[in-house]
Amino acid sequence: MSEESTGKNNLTFGKVVSGGFWMYLDTIVVSVIGYVYWFLIGTVGGPSIIGFASATISLAAIIMTTISLGIPVGIQRFLGKAFGENNFADLKKYFVSAFFLVFVVSSIVVSALFLVKSYFSLLLNIDDIYIILAGVLVFLNGLNTTLKSLFISILKIDKIFYIDTVATIARLIGGLYLVFLGFGGIGATLGFVFAGATGIILYGGYTIIIFRKIRTYPFTVSFEAIRRVLEAGSVNWLPAMITTFGIQSGLLILFGNQGSYETGIYYISYAIFSVLVAFPNAFLALLFPILSGLKQGHAVATRRTLNLVLSASVPLAAILATYSSFVLGLMGPAYLSGWLLLSILALSVPLVCIVNGVTSLVYALGKYRQVLGIGLAASIIRVILYFYLVPIYGSLGTAISFDMGFVISFFVAVYYAKLSNLYFRWRDFGLTTSLPFGLGFLMWYFAVPWYLGGTIILATSLFVFARAKLYTKADIRDISVAILPGSIVKKIAPKAYPILKFLFGE
Repeated sequence: MSEESTGKNNLTFGKVVSGGFWMYLDTIVVSVIGYVYWFLIGTVGGPSIIGFASATISLAAIIMTTISLGIPVGIQRFLGKAFGENNFADLKKYFVSAFFLVFVVSSIVVSALFLVKSYFSLLLNIDDIYIILAGVLVFLNGLNTTLKSLFISILKIDKIFYIDTVATIARLIGGLYLVFLGFGGIGATLGFVFAGATGIILYGGYTIIIFRKIRTYPFTVSFEAIRRVLEAGSVNWLPAMITTFGIQSGLLILFGNQGSYETGIYYISYAIFSVLVAFPNAFLALLFPILSGLKQGHAVATRRTLNLVLSASVPLAAILATYSSFVLGLMGPAYLSGWLLLSILALSVPLVCIVNGVTSLVYALGKYRQVLGIGLAASIIRVILYFYLVPIYGSLGTAISFDMGFVISFFVAVYYAKLSNLYFRWRDFGLTTSLPFGLGFLMWYFAVPWYLGGTIILATSLFVFARAKLYTKADIRDISVAILPGSIVKKIAPKAYPILKFLFGE
């Protein structure tokens, strides 16, 4: 590989790390505030209030994904490419066209939903007000997601962090206030409405500032741009719709068969799992628009990012699977019954990393059929199993079905990765997976306390991974440079040298 190519790959990796850090920080802060939100709501009203709110959010997610037509993801390919080439005319044209389409479609569909709200209310055995709130969430989140795609594509990830933090605080304050006033599930759901409205105001304001800098280019709605975005988004839309329907319909089926209480417990387990996978997903999601702007080095950048996220996230998954009872116990004794659900979900993290990493790669290369193949492999088996297992095994069936979707899509992703010159070292993947989970089993079997067992799993895994060169000193250096000021890096480098020498043996 040429020196120039290596330099470009290091620059790309630095962008992924820097942006991924902000995205993960965004997720962590939002999730912590969200955890406090659900904790306080659960303390006041118990899992039932969470069940009503999660059922409403699930309905909104199904409708929003269905009518999105894959636009928020499809547009990132063109925005990322335009930004990478400094083609601001195309950047503005594609964004304005996509935003216009989302606004029109959302308005029409939500208006229709309000007209037939009584039908959905009867079907789901839920009050009309929840259907109305679901419609409001569909409209707000549709616009928010499209605006957020712009910020991801032009690497304004720090702005996403600030906006999402403020919006989540608005949810915390507004929703909790209404719940304490006695509005129950309605108040908890309105908190998400407050967050969506706040997000639109802030994202919209920043977007105006961005476009003022390129105001020489006109605001135009291009039907050709819409066609190309729909084409790019279509391969993501169908599997995303099926996946969302499967995941969220599982919640709705639980709500209908088992009631709001068990639905609330499962929702909390899945929410905690989502915090865990937010780490790899933050890096891998940002990899997509960056790869779209590259002319070469796609497989190298993807492999390096995958090695990083696997080395960091799998030990955390093992800790969560081992000590799921402790984590859920922080919510209160009522949630302890979800420990097995959380443990099963945590087992899928290594597969999540590979599947999402390969998806970002083939999507950036414009191999839409391969993206569709990976998505459908997970979605079809998952939906089938949901409708078969959930009525029989309840939330346990939902967790098993979810994991099986990643098992099938993993093998499909590995096959497509080879076609894009991305090869996996199975010895390394086996080590990354077996060591942390094996240690976790030992910690569980010998009843080692969480603070000691978690430290052993994490420290041992990072040490062995470093000696096996699953991540390198160059990775540590690039991460430090990407997320810390240069002055701080220079100060800590001498002190960090003995630790790095111990880790890497060099």
